[in-house]
Amino acid sequence: MEIVIKSAKEGIITIDRLTEAELEALAEIRSKQWADVLEAEYGDPLAESLACLKKRREVWPEGQLVLYNSRPEGAIHGLRVNSYTEDFTEELFRDWHTLTGMGKYTTHRPDGNTLVCPEVYSAAKGGGKELVLAALRLARDGKGIKRAIVYTRPFVAQFLKDDGIDYQAYMEAVREKRHSDPLGMHLSLGAQFVRFVKGGRPADKKTAGYTAILEYKI
Repeated sequence: MEIVIKSAKEGIITIDRLTEAELEALAEIRSKQWADVLEAEYGDPLAESLACLKKRREVWPEGQLVLYNSRPEGAIHGLRVNSYTEDFTEELFRDWHTLTGMGKYTTHRPDGNTLVCPEVYSAAKGGGKELVLAALRLARDGKGIKRAIVYTRPFVAQFLKDDGIDYQAYMEAVREKRHSDPLGMHLSLGAQFVRFVKGGRPADKKTAGYTAILEYKI
């Protein structure tokens, strides 16, 4: 079933509605916001971003939601996978590259029971929240989707201790808005922290190589 979310108020469209020039503009936004990680992993953030977006458009266009106001201003990217464990402990979730098929979303399963959003980025203020809410509507309307998670970047580098992350100090700083972090947005929207993934994205210095899984109730 094709799910298209579009309204004049929300400005959310699917990626297949973009022209090639607009797709390139979206790739530029992504490449700038992920520049440090993408450069370490691939060398050319813009070329890698454009290749990934083209492949995601081919694999599952309705899962690639774009914030559009006269031009693309950001996106949230989703794929469907199957998970049967409480804390998403399958091998698929061991790192970002395994989960996303090196960013190309070749791991997408059309009948997957879980919507995973490994990326959200926006050049517009408040755009991230708008995109997450659109993805949640997609999950709720999608036949067979039982769970929805984000696989995101926790900026934990300054909260490391000998045996891992100082979880209490980190979460208190995020919740009290003393520490700017992607988790703050998700927690404010009602997501529940599931777990950290050590080595989830080794090249990401801001996260000390960790990723985090948070689940939204749908």
